[in-house]
Amino acid sequence: MNRKAIFFTAILVAILVSLGVFWTNRAEKPILIGFVAGLSGKFADLGVDCRRGVEMAISRVNQSHGVKGKPIEMIAMDDGQNEKMALDAVKSLLEKNVPVIIGHATSSMTMTTLPLVNGSQTLLVGPTSSTSLLQDLDDNFIRSCAVSTAAAAMLARYLITVKGARSAGVIYDLGNKAYTGIWFETFKKTFLAEGGIRVEPLTFTSKPDLQLLPLVQHMQERQVDALAIVANSVDAAMLCQQVRKSGWQVQLALADWAATEQLINLGGSAVEGATIQQFFNRKSTKPAYVEFKKEFENRYKTEPGFGALHAYNAAMMVFKSMNEQHENETLKQAILRISHFKGLQDDIVINKYGDSNHPTYMGVVQNGEFVILEDYR
Repeated sequence: MNRKAIFFTAILVAILVSLGVFWTNRAEKPILIGFVAGLSGKFADLGVDCRRGVEMAISRVNQSHGVKGKPIEMIAMDDGQNEKMALDAVKSLLEKNVPVIIGHATSSMTMTTLPLVNGSQTLLVGPTSSTSLLQDLDDNFIRSCAVSTAAAAMLARYLITVKGARSAGVIYDLGNKAYTGIWFETFKKTFLAEGGIRVEPLTFTSKPDLQLLPLVQHMQERQVDALAIVANSVDAAMLCQQVRKSGWQVQLALADWAATEQLINLGGSAVEGATIQQFFNRKSTKPAYVEFKKEFENRYKTEPGFGALHAYNAAMMVFKSMNEQHENETLKQAILRISHFKGLQDDIVINKYGDSNHPTYMGVVQNGEFVILEDYR
């Protein structure tokens, strides 16, 4: 082979190697997605649980060649259950041009940042933001959990028909008013419509130095048959402790927001026997959930909570839609077109506004565990 042929052969090899490196790097370049929730403070148990659910989904999809051959990577941000932190976190993610942000864990933070997201090309997918204030809206928000009003009505009917209550007190946290305020109004309306005589409200705003005993004493003076608490797991557990320390044997009922493992860990015997709503069935024997639970426990050395399940479902819904997204179709359009998704326990059906039909369960704390009341749905 003469020198000229050798030269051109070398050039051709160099070009082919360069193209190979280019296409390899292009195929392996990750798709960045955002995640935001409360990862510090009283709200951290739910936020961390949600983050772990997304991590599980990413691991699973990456083991199956990612999305259209590209791996998924997550940028996780802490909103601190604080409006400024939430806005700063979402701004940072939007600047990175992520196609989707999974979060927030609470409705109030979602309400805070959604106007910012609506002004972008990014989709916000909520695993546990259940406020009805975002129901039936054509916006950049889709959720995998059900709207909270159905759960509030269910608990009101249960206290009337099963527990025989005719009066109820409701202590709720204004720090997540987008969820708790609507929850209270729905509960009150249903409780009175079902035969209840009165509903006594009492509000507070969660903070580190919050004094809970005065709240309990005030409500005890109202002499109600049942006390519903609509708060995060830490405040709910502490309120239950104050109730029992005071010797008040009122029927306790807790909204689904409190149904994390922290409630039982911190509440102990004080939460035993409390009625509590749940976003999922911890004792489910469905194969997909059993496998997920086993992997989760091996990885994190704890059981998954409702946040993990719903965040996993939300992430897998996103990844399936990305894989099946048509050319010139947005991610939101792909999700709405597919509309039916397999969840770990129940199918998820997304309507034209991005709202989900996922069920809520009635349960009780029994022998230090969450137990579903199978006969009451």
